[in-house]
Amino acid sequence: MPIIIMPYAYGRYATVERRAKILQGEQYTPIPSDVEFEELLVHEIGLRFPAYKFIESRDGCKKVLQKPVFQLPTPAGNLWPLIIIEQNGLLFLCLPLVDVQGVSRPPLIQIPGISVGFSLVLSLADYLGPLTHNTTETSVRLIDAYKYLCEAAPFGTPLNTSGALVHQLLDSKPCSGSPSLRSPAWRPVPYKGKPQVYIIISEQVRCAQYDKAGVDDVWAVYGTVSCKAELNGAAPEVSLGLDYHRADCATPIQDLVLHPCAHCSWNQTLTGIEDSTLLPTMVCFTPPPEMFVLCHYTANMCQLPIRGFYQMREMESSVTIMLQVKLNPSVQNYFDYCEVQMPFYNRGEITHVDSTVSVGKVVTSNDKRILVWNIGEKFPSNTLEASLSSTLKFSSMSTPSNTYEDPFCTELNAYAKVVFKVSNYTLSECWVDVKSISISPSAKAKVLTARDVSSIDYRIWNSHGNAPIADCSQS
Repeated sequence: MPIIIMPYAYGRYATVERRAKILQGEQYTPIPSDVEFEELLVHEIGLRFPAYKFIESRDGCKKVLQKPVFQLPTPAGNLWPLIIIEQNGLLFLCLPLVDVQGVSRPPLIQIPGISVGFSLVLSLADYLGPLTHNTTETSVRLIDAYKYLCEAAPFGTPLNTSGALVHQLLDSKPCSGSPSLRSPAWRPVPYKGKPQVYIIISEQVRCAQYDKAGVDDVWAVYGTVSCKAELNGAAPEVSLGLDYHRADCATPIQDLVLHPCAHCSWNQTLTGIEDSTLLPTMVCFTPPPEMFVLCHYTANMCQLPIRGFYQMREMESSVTIMLQVKLNPSVQNYFDYCEVQMPFYNRGEITHVDSTVSVGKVVTSNDKRILVWNIGEKFPSNTLEASLSSTLKFSSMSTPSNTYEDPFCTELNAYAKVVFKVSNYTLSECWVDVKSISISPSAKAKVLTARDVSSIDYRIWNSHGNAPIADCSQS
């Protein structure tokens, strides 16, 4: 599994090349020298100037692209799969050993070596971080890269690719504990200190509201449970219970995906539900030393947290807008922040704003192309509604060439984007029962929990214009 950081470092593993010769037999393609390999690579991915020159084998329509996996033609044959990622101005390359024979190849997701190689180069790029322009082959950061590879992939076989784990292994002293206490691969260094457990439940909601007859609004909620367990011992085991308070949805938590170090014990849902599914009651795991995502899930939300109506009309030399938003009574009425951003593309800069709001204040962005309505931390308690009406005028001057203009948002095609965050609350009302947390071997650990929900791509489209309609049904 050769590792390359262009244009600074090259690493080869003779053990892996020997295994490739044995595995592939007559189909084995030798790896060219470093200089020849670099020449072939920059030609194949179009970095050799002039890049506009058309080459049928590289640029033809018949070539199937599977980025970041490439095939590199060499005089002796094709090298595949070559994994290439670009980060911080550098190219990170890896040629993993895969057991794929013949002309036909299975889907990339079914080849474990590709997933492992991609994880390795991505972790190496994150481990190194950005390099300065005066970096040379003898720089300390590149020496760190070799140290990382020796620890993460000894003899070319990836073991621990996490940068945080590699840091701990390089900085730790040899363990003098009992040889019978074996640590898992993801927890190679025992923790020593005050035991504490941090649990964070974060949810994100995205939606598209249209306010059009025959067109349903669409939305989705995604959640993660992150954990950092600072516990003494080589392999402590933690179990915690996931629960929820939702009475309007039978299965608010769906599509649960666990971290590889975790497993679930399951229980039937409430009796009387015709389509009964399984919900996790306890999640058990031996935690890595760093903060990690214990699980991902989707949530079934019956109503939108904030519903809005956006109307924009064009006058002779101005634009009038009217926006109404209403908070769902079931949502906690206390925000870290809540604002509505109304971008205006293909119109020039905003030169005049005349606004009336029921709550909050209105400002324009620094580039004079977005109207921002800052609602504040709370909606009015008596109505849970807020409204804005505004008249805007724009300059006739064209915007700079480097300014992004959404090609769809022309004339009446426009949207308002709601940006908010609520702490100590989740839409699924998923929470961790602190009393259910148990640690083995027994330890008195301080448990800290937090919850939050935030918006991502939460759009309300102008009811007088067109909108891209999502081709999916609400679950």
